[in-house]
Amino acid sequence: MEDVILAKKKKLKTLSRIFIIATLALLALLLILWGISFLLQREKIPTRVVDKSIRFAKVDYDLDIFEDPIYVGRERNISYHEYGTGYLIGDSYGGTDEWQGISPESEYAKYGDEAVFFRNYFICLISGDYENYPGFFTDNFFNYYTIPEKFTKQKIYDISVDLYNREEIEYKGTTALIEHYKVSYKIMNNNGSFRGDVGSDLYKPLYFKLLKFNGEIKIEAITFIKEKKA
Repeated sequence: MEDVILAKKKKLKTLSRIFIIATLALLALLLILWGISFLLQREKIPTRVVDKSIRFAKVDYDLDIFEDPIYVGRERNISYHEYGTGYLIGDSYGGTDEWQGISPESEYAKYGDEAVFFRNYFICLISGDYENYPGFFTDNFFNYYTIPEKFTKQKIYDISVDLYNREEIEYKGTTALIEHYKVSYKIMNNNGSFRGDVGSDLYKPLYFKLLKFNGEIKIEAITFIKEKKA
């Protein structure tokens, strides 16, 4: 009789453990599903917003911007700064292997990987290369932000990039760098397909947060700079 009672108690204990484990597993699954649902439903921040008060140029995907002699005469090299001190890259470059007025990568490499990154980033925008544009961002970026699906060639000029903070972080079990930049540039004849928040030939700076990890640099966040009210 005692053996039967002990067997029943053991069975009940086993069933209780199974129930507890199953309940915990179910709760864990629900938490995972909730997290996925939260990420999917969370309202993401668009990096292209449209100010309806601005009058934009006509959108033309076939336009060759380098047939415009006025734009060709604009400065497209980057004025690259770290903590307020820097240079116009390529200012004294005398070679003939420029890309549409932008000095070659070898010139930018003298100022570090970040300068090369921004060179490639702006060449992508100027070229209207919206297909390769997503490759400049981390996977995590797209959990919080959206980017334009398509944009024309951009008449970007007078580019200024200024590093104002750099910090080491723990990332994927090792060390990575987070770098913060203030990025400014003008767009001639802005048609709003890439940036709809600024008129033609005007500055409206952005804050860029870059992640430098495992030999790669990518954009982790882009933040609009709020204008101070008078």
